[in-house]
Amino acid sequence: MDNYKTVTWEQFVETYKPIENTFETNAPLDGYMLEIYGAELDYFRAAFVNDPATVWTYVDGDSEYPIVTSGFHFVNRIGYVVTELPAEAGMFIDVIEN
Repeated sequence: MDNYKTVTWEQFVETYKPIENTFETNAPLDGYMLEIYGAELDYFRAAFVNDPATVWTYVDGDSEYPIVTSGFHFVNRIGYVVTELPAEAGMFIDVIEN
């Protein structure tokens, strides 16, 4: 599939520049994950309205381990991540462990 790619966590951090969670000092995913409720969800939703290509969902799905995937998803979500730089238009990106 031409519009799908996987990247490592390090590549994701370097390429898309996730924004640190300022609501929780011990947030998962190296301090980048936002929770799925409250002020963190409100922040995530505002980021989605501003630029949907900068939002990512941490999901527990079909793979052996949870992954971060581009976009705003509800099913199997664990949390969310917002990045400074957007995903490429029309591209589905999964972030995997190294």
